[in-house]
Amino acid sequence: MKILVCVKQVPDPEVDLELTPGGRVTPKRDSYVMNRLDEYAMEEAMRLKESMDGVEVEAVTVGPEEAEASLRRALAMGASNGIFIPVDEDRALTSFETASLIASAVKDKNYDLIMCGVMSEDEMAGAVGPMIAGILDLPWVTSAISLEKPTDKNAVDVLREGEGGVQETIQLTLPALVTIQSGTRQPRYPSLSNMMRANKQELEVVGPSGQSPSRPVDQILGAAPPKQKGQGVFLEGSTAEKARQLVSILKERALL
Repeated sequence: MKILVCVKQVPDPEVDLELTPGGRVTPKRDSYVMNRLDEYAMEEAMRLKESMDGVEVEAVTVGPEEAEASLRRALAMGASNGIFIPVDEDRALTSFETASLIASAVKDKNYDLIMCGVMSEDEMAGAVGPMIAGILDLPWVTSAISLEKPTDKNAVDVLREGEGGVQETIQLTLPALVTIQSGTRQPRYPSLSNMMRANKQELEVVGPSGQSPSRPVDQILGAAPPKQKGQGVFLEGSTAEKARQLVSILKERALL
């Protein structure tokens, strides 16, 4: 079985973003991480590899030069090859553009299974995976919790969670695409030796090619901090004094 995991570089949610006067969000150059839901996809791919013979796991990413870091983390987690599709864009790619670039780069590589995180932490669109499946004409399942190899070598059993927490198992005929959400299996932390190996490994660089929409599917026109709608009042003094102040404020505002 040949598996491809799609990974994305996203701004670190633990780091504050900077907002330029022109209304652009600019994360600091060193404040990017691999999308955490893509880490769950990598973990499921590695578990399939460990449970079966003859499984090969590769990873792919689209982005600027610094996106290599997320691809190398996928290598450190166990991927044997990293496919890097470099883009030098002054704007974020749309979901369709990203899906088109990935589909064009891998369409002739004969992957049995393509896996993605169910969504990215920055856009939260959940569209790239299904769009890749649509372009490549593959069956697909979203919101999978885990995957198991069934007795049929040309299929995979997908446990997914639907609305209201209802779980169902779907047998998906290969080749296919699955998007993974967080489940009970925590992504592994790469060992130091694996990280050192991944940092030295040569990447497969594929020039960007593929379809472009006639107009952007989505476009960020600007960004601004939320407007301050009110100001809090801090009550001081003893408990009784604070209670009297509160009652007075409520009466002034006709709330008592």
